[in-house]
Amino acid sequence: MKNITDRPANALRPLADGAIKRGRAIVLALFVMLGVAHSFSLPAFEGIDEGKHLIFIHDIVETRGLPSQIGYDFYRSHEASQTPLYYLLGALLVSGIDLSDLESIYFLGPVTGLPVQYDHASDEMTFPPAGTILALRVLRLYSLAWGAVLLWFIGATLKEAGFREYAAVIGMAIIGLNPRFIHNAATITNDVAVTCMGAAMLWMI
Repeated sequence: MKNITDRPANALRPLADGAIKRGRAIVLALFVMLGVAHSFSLPAFEGIDEGKHLIFIHDIVETRGLPSQIGYDFYRSHEASQTPLYYLLGALLVSGIDLSDLESIYFLGPVTGLPVQYDHASDEMTFPPAGTILALRVLRLYSLAWGAVLLWFIGATLKEAGFREYAAVIGMAIIGLNPRFIHNAATITNDVAVTCMGAAMLWMI
């Protein structure tokens, strides 16, 4: 005869197992929600080298091709020597957006020569956004999608390696709910995309 004290634990076990099975989806959902919130609350070009990444994408849109590495002004955007997949896909996403105001928003300071963004005027938060600010919003969400795919590969790789489901959930949560990772994934940068490709290759091994 079973001990009556075992009944509550046994009754809760299916709920716990179901929660663990849904854990990866829950972590992904939390990551996306936090990333979207951070993306829209972070002022424009406050991500690391965010303006330089956008300039590279802008140049691809304008020239309809990759810039030549000979004679390119890398002071304008040192990101132009990066591997191009992230930027090509990003250029496709914003190819229909008017980026003609980019140079008036993100420019070189007349004294220091350093990139200076305007004083975060109120139009930065207007809805719906337009021009460069619209492109920035779209590209931040695009980067966030790379982060979500990266997290999926982390969970899938841990499962393939023989870890239990809860371990895969914990692994995804450690990365996906890390404030620094959320910040990087919610800005225009190829860093998360490159890491995602590395995680994909590890999963395929």
